[in-house]
Amino acid sequence: MIFLKKLIGSLLLLFVGVASLFLSHHYKSPAIKGVIASVSHNYSDEPSSMILTYLDQPFTYFAKGYDMYAFRSKDGKYVLKIPRAKMKAPFWYSLMPACWKNPKSKSLCEIQTSFELARDYLKQQSQMLYLHFGKTSTKKKLTLIDRKDRTFLLELDALPFYLQRYVPLFGDVIKESVSKNDIRAFQGQVAAFFEMIGVRHAKGLKKTDKMLWWKNYGYIEPGLVVEIDLGDIFHENGEYLSELDRYGALIRNWVLENTPLEFVNVYDAELQIAKQKLPQEHLMQQKIRISSLL
Repeated sequence: MIFLKKLIGSLLLLFVGVASLFLSHHYKSPAIKGVIASVSHNYSDEPSSMILTYLDQPFTYFAKGYDMYAFRSKDGKYVLKIPRAKMKAPFWYSLMPACWKNPKSKSLCEIQTSFELARDYLKQQSQMLYLHFGKTSTKKKLTLIDRKDRTFLLELDALPFYLQRYVPLFGDVIKESVSKNDIRAFQGQVAAFFEMIGVRHAKGLKKTDKMLWWKNYGYIEPGLVVEIDLGDIFHENGEYLSELDRYGALIRNWVLENTPLEFVNVYDAELQIAKQKLPQEHLMQQKIRISSLL
């Protein structure tokens, strides 16, 4: 029986390999390797004239994450995020037994849903300016420059992407405050991070990322932590306190190893203050602070 299972598995893998090789010769490759070439036949809202103005400049390769490639605008103010091609599951993936699938793998549909939640519920907190995951009719081309300094023109109307305002990394901001021994700034930044978690929970959302707090989040004044990585967001009324503890422990390890004791004490105090608040209190506090600037 074991031999038979191994034989069937080997034959299936052989079939998959041959099919993938065959299809690779019949599907058009994207201009930039690793970038998804087109989206579904659904339709997106047409970009506004302001968004088209933002996009009317070259975007240069900036970074990559597990799900996305990031390109930064020439003026440095915006970041274009495009799904990596590996997130587009091949046709045979649906035929595989569940036990053979990578539990971390996500379909393009799941990623799109996460982005839509960010757009609809976390607009300020994500600094998302525009989401394009369907067909449009702008007839506009995007200018992208890859890591080898090669320039490509891609059709905007068929390309899945979202546009964010560029925000400095939260980790860099924290490190700068520590290097300047600015404990007051550090205190506000830590409080803003915990507030971000509370706001997310107040809106019935949960995130299952790897909690890379130093690079998956950004920070802008007056105390707003921004969700840079918009994957892995879904509707769920999770445990607010347990998530505070999970993030809190990770950041505290860094604080403990890299800052004086007074910074550690301030960090611990802010975490306890955050735990004493309800998620809705965090949400109300953030709304008041943001509205005062509009």
